[in-house]
Amino acid sequence: MTKEAGKSGLYQSVINKGGTVVLLGLQWGDEGKGKLADALCAEVDLVVRYQGGHNAGHTVLHNGTKHIFHLLPCGALHDHVQCVIAHGVALSLDALIQEMDALPDNLRERLKISAHCPLLLASHRALDEAAENKSARIGTTRRGIGPAYEDFHARRGLLLKDVFADDFRPKLRSLVSYHNFLLQRYYGGRPLVLAKIATMLQAQAERIAPLITDTTALLHRAKHEKKTILCEGAQGCRLDITQGAYPFVTSSHTSIGGVFVGSGLCHKDLDRVLGVVKAYVTRVGKGPFITEQANADGARLHQLGEEFGATTGRARRCGWLDLVDVRHAVRMNGVDELFLTKVDVLDQFEVIKVCTAYAESRRPVYTVLPGWRQAIGHLRRYQDLPPRLHAFIQLIEETTAVPVKGLSVGPAREQLILH
Repeated sequence: MTKEAGKSGLYQSVINKGGTVVLLGLQWGDEGKGKLADALCAEVDLVVRYQGGHNAGHTVLHNGTKHIFHLLPCGALHDHVQCVIAHGVALSLDALIQEMDALPDNLRERLKISAHCPLLLASHRALDEAAENKSARIGTTRRGIGPAYEDFHARRGLLLKDVFADDFRPKLRSLVSYHNFLLQRYYGGRPLVLAKIATMLQAQAERIAPLITDTTALLHRAKHEKKTILCEGAQGCRLDITQGAYPFVTSSHTSIGGVFVGSGLCHKDLDRVLGVVKAYVTRVGKGPFITEQANADGARLHQLGEEFGATTGRARRCGWLDLVDVRHAVRMNGVDELFLTKVDVLDQFEVIKVCTAYAESRRPVYTVLPGWRQAIGHLRRYQDLPPRLHAFIQLIEETTAVPVKGLSVGPAREQLILH
């Protein structure tokens, strides 16, 4: 892992020095934000993760090695980048330490964590598992994210700073007793041992104690010092707890509002919002999916795209690009530019469908385009792309009224093309 500032060529065209860019997924997550975040990190000073938990997974291919980040920002692979886990993140100390231990020690010198992160406990995972087994109506990752945010918003949850307080044990006892009551009386499960949870939490918290800071103050200080910041979102806008397809959503704000409530930055601090869109659509879990293809086309997208969840390994449902959805996400989030990912997955399709309108009962109306039918993974210049791919991009730009800034034509870091 070495400093690569300037190498990617994204500095002048995507991130202004001293500016702040937000990277948002505009679909159901799994848009390939991790690869773009990794590339942009070559040009920034700080990268901040501001919402979600270890239910998200960003996959980065670096020097032939695949890295999957669940809590750490993708800047962890860049020696010059300060990584920030802000207070909007539901923090599993188990998952964080496991992730940190898999990377070189110099990460500890660059990582800062908010003392106000809601803590995710073993009992939260047990409740999530029990709820899914009982109803199986949402299709969560069973990582405990929903129960952790539920306790936070009910004001009975614990924050990271609470582990160091004198009243930690009584607070933890009250919370775990409540969880055990639900596990036993409602779900018919087994209770968890309070002492074991407490001892583990305190040992883990001591390990990361030197990394804890006021991350909001840190970010505002960075803005004052004209440092370049990347805000790295998790999941996608359609999974937002208030703006998504409720109840088939996650438990945090995955749209632009999550940046403000989860980091402490305000709208005036943002310089650009970059929306990431997969060239087709995938989603994990249950819920509506208007352009889903439960047919040979869907199976082919799944196979060529290797569509399995980075966090759970579950097979993703696949369908054609839904530009009605993307257009809504663009407007709702104030997106300035789009970035397309996994475009190369469509290389072999003779016909490519794009949903550009909804008919009655929200049935998709497709615009049918001829496929470009050639490999594009080796291309590095926008002007060298096939004319039929240019037509595909033009349709996206016309429908969303937002320019396509660039695209990904393969899994490797260097397989990025800027427009």
